[in-house]
Amino acid sequence: MKNCDNPVYQVLQYITTLLTNALVLEPSSTPVSDGTATPVSCNSDAGNDKEEELQPEGASSSTPKRQKLFFDVREMLKNHPDGGAIESEMDDGLLSSQSRIKAVRIFVSHLMEKYGDRPKSHIKEALARSIIVQFPKLKGDGHGYEAWYTTSIAQHVATGYLEERLRNVRKRTAKKNQLFSPQRKSELNHSTASSSSSLENDEEAIDPAEVEAMTQWLKHNKEPLSQVRDYQRKTARKRLSWIKDNPDKPVKEIFVQYPRLLDTPGLISMDFAVLKPGSEDHLFHLWTPGLAKSILQYADKQNDWSRHLGVQLDNNTDDEICNIALQCLPCIFPTGSHKIKGKSRRATINEAISSFVDARKIGTNIPAYLENVKNKQPFVLVLGARVKPEQVFVIIEREAIPQDSLLKAVDLCFKCFYVYDIDYPWQTCNSWQFLQSAIFGIEGIAKATSSSVMSLKAFLKIKRKPE
Repeated sequence: MKNCDNPVYQVLQYITTLLTNALVLEPSSTPVSDGTATPVSCNSDAGNDKEEELQPEGASSSTPKRQKLFFDVREMLKNHPDGGAIESEMDDGLLSSQSRIKAVRIFVSHLMEKYGDRPKSHIKEALARSIIVQFPKLKGDGHGYEAWYTTSIAQHVATGYLEERLRNVRKRTAKKNQLFSPQRKSELNHSTASSSSSLENDEEAIDPAEVEAMTQWLKHNKEPLSQVRDYQRKTARKRLSWIKDNPDKPVKEIFVQYPRLLDTPGLISMDFAVLKPGSEDHLFHLWTPGLAKSILQYADKQNDWSRHLGVQLDNNTDDEICNIALQCLPCIFPTGSHKIKGKSRRATINEAISSFVDARKIGTNIPAYLENVKNKQPFVLVLGARVKPEQVFVIIEREAIPQDSLLKAVDLCFKCFYVYDIDYPWQTCNSWQFLQSAIFGIEGIAKATSSSVMSLKAFLKIKRKPE
């Protein structure tokens, strides 16, 4: 019989117990979903993405690793009035565009209730995967769920029905929360609001593969014009996302990828309307003779602008006054400055004027002019008198785009900065910033509004008040 009171025996027994416990693995329990739609806590640590296990939404887990969520998609559909019909189509693998739009809205609504309007990529991917698992006839190539959600890779943004719907919801929410100045008339937004909604609905109904096919078609076709404009509208978001996500691409390469922007009138304005809905016609609505006269009145107090422009006010028409006031802007605001070899250099007023609207004589050889152009592009070129030019062009990447009037040229030039995602010319940044803030109603781009711009805006606000 062993002596349990022996100290040596007790030590050996204690060591044996420790070794035995160290070899025992605690069995993992498999949680069972109760079918509820309760969000689970996910560890967002990138190092925990390996060896993930499928986890029903709402289940808990003792492991700190991120679990792959599993959404009960059929339960989501059953809670919707049209869910039965949609579920039947999804079971058959033949989902109509109308039913798909409804289904996407149902799924995204569920996502937003649990995770807000910016759920993490692994959550969106889990929902897309769950759709295919429960409706296998909808499975496509690759993982099978890419049509519903494809995560961003390198320079390619996230895509898919779920992602596009979330973007549209965020866009509409931001638009509702946008504050307009008291002088902004609500009538200016009516026509754009309807076209913007139509675009959102079209894009939700279009398969990503169709969007890519339309993009390729546009590369090789200039007509029929109605089809060009239709395809351009339907591919706008993909195109604008590509431009935004490729800031290092020169404008010339954008022309290669999307040539219709350059050679088809009206398409740049269409894309601008997608970026800044409701503001695309503001320059035409707001740049009135009354506003122009107020700007010239303000300019009289700043410097000898008429000498710099080489024009005189003398019984001018309303159109001429509007032309003069536009070109007067670089004379009103301080010119821009930039560093050259470590030294700061400020542009002269004449340099600022020519970088905004360059004026040349009638008969100027345009090809030769384009070959030798040195101004930062885009900018406006007029041939003839500044007051009433004979020809007007927007110059961008050594290409001359003809325009019907100076106002249309300035409007197009401004929109090019946004559609092509390029900076204002440093010489005349304040002039464009004034148009951005006071006319187009776009605030908070790049940096704070300059004091000179705020001063002119304050003056114009006083002038608009009834006496």
